[in-house]
Amino acid sequence: MSKTRLSKPGFPAKSMLTVMLIAASSTSYAAESIDQLATRIGMDHFREAIKKGDRNGFKTLPAKGYKNGLTGLLIKTNTYVNPEYSFADCDTDTVIVSVQENKTLPGCRISLKLAKKDANGNYQDSGIRVEYGIGTGSKKFIANNSNWAQYAITGSKVLELSLE
Repeated sequence: MSKTRLSKPGFPAKSMLTVMLIAASSTSYAAESIDQLATRIGMDHFREAIKKGDRNGFKTLPAKGYKNGLTGLLIKTNTYVNPEYSFADCDTDTVIVSVQENKTLPGCRISLKLAKKDANGNYQDSGIRVEYGIGTGSKKFIANNSNWAQYAITGSKVLELSLE
């Protein structure tokens, strides 16, 4: 007599749980409001760092090759954020997706005017503005219509060389 093993069709419970966890984690920010985004990324922290001219407040902004993000790049190049010409805000049309199509998304941006400091502590404009953006539901910052931010994100060293 032959024994035939019957198996139930479908996914094992462990596989189904894995699929559900992956789906849930990828959509966790999908219905995020602008206020929720601002809280999640620490917008008040960015605003305070700008106000104080504290270059240590930008560790979460990406700069490839620096473990402390943009903060590491600023310190290495002895560069500061000029509080008078920098800002951080959130709005319904803040993140620029396409300049050509004039397409924007709701989100937040951090726009930093970079400068050196003279012996008296006065800011000397470098002529460079670095702008990062993050849309609601996004997990990472992007260059917000800013080649300088793109250089930092990709680690091309163009920004560093321009600041030295």
